Amino acid sequence: MNDRSPRLNPGVLAETLNAAALREDALPIERKALFQAAEDARKKAAREAQPILVLPPLATPSEVKSARRLCAVRRDNEVFLPMWQNLRTSMPNLLLRSSLWSARTMRHSPPENDSLSSSVEGANATTKASPISSLDNAVLINRGPALGSYDRRVFAGCLDYYRGDRPLTCEADEASYIEVSYFKFIASLGSAYSADGRKALRASLERLSAMSLHVRHLGVELQLPRILEVSFADAESRHEEKLKSSDLFYFRVREDFAKLYGRAKWTAVPHDALNAGAGLKSWLACFYATHSKPFPLELATLQKLAGSEVPMWKFRSQLKTALNEMKSAESPPDVRVDEFELGDRTVTVRMASWALKMAETAK
Repeated sequence: MNDRSPRLNPGVLAETLNAAALREDALPIERKALFQAAEDARKKAAREAQPILVLPPLATPSEVKSARRLCAVRRDNEVFLPMWQNLRTSMPNLLLRSSLWSARTMRHSPPENDSLSSSVEGANATTKASPISSLDNAVLINRGPALGSYDRRVFAGCLDYYRGDRPLTCEADEASYIEVSYFKFIASLGSAYSADGRKALRASLERLSAMSLHVRHLGVELQLPRILEVSFADAESRHEEKLKSSDLFYFRVREDFAKLYGRAKWTAVPHDALNAGAGLKSWLACFYATHSKPFPLELATLQKLAGSEVPMWKFRSQLKTALNEMKSAESPPDVRVDEFELGDRTVTVRMASWALKMAETAK
């Protein structure tokens, strides 16, 4: 869900209504109505403060479906991610607006992306246990391997298995792994199966399963020892010629991950953005997918968010190249840049999809 126009915070609204009710010139009937409105606003503020909306155990499927349009939902002992349309994947804004998925191209990217830009890190590169740059005044710490655009793409592919009525894994459920073949998963990413593609996928799954994420945002602290748990049916000792496209692997996502899907805290990212190549272009496509209107952003801030470590003059050149490629008529509508203003210190990007959404809203 993209960010929306600013509105009065329900907590602030509750205080304002309560103060109005206490005015000396308020009539009894007005005071009663204002107190009731203030109480309703307080309840709404409490609901929105919860990252996972808790529904009654006997909530109907239609009630669950309606609630999942806004945020993650718990019904009894089942936790569901928000719903999203086909050819999109629901992902937390906190992760997409950070350098967690670095714009630097890793050597462990899939073979078809190797030529897009030069590699700068090895397959076993790891991050230091230090905060990751984030746009939303959040603290993110990854104590696992460094991740890139291909890892984001693979993780989104795993999340797509929870798009329907499949709940996330709860602590008491130890038999909830999703079974899938290498061939089927690679095909779901829009790629053709190959031995190199299989190796790249397995390596990415291993990195994702080794990632330990610590998040602190708006007073909420969340520790995710594993954002993805993976098990493999094929042993590393098997001869390569015996590996089959039908070989299976198993994965699952724990329910704590749903705490990153509060109201207006997630975006249904178009697959065209997730598949927009490697490096800076892909990162930009996903970053701007989490917004709905243009805004100036400091180049130094954008460079940190993208995880780029090149000199500023080079980053500025790479940014201009990436935005011009996204401005091309060949770019998919959800990824296409309408126009951008690149100044000495700031950049302002206007996505073509934003104008389309505004036009649809105005109808």
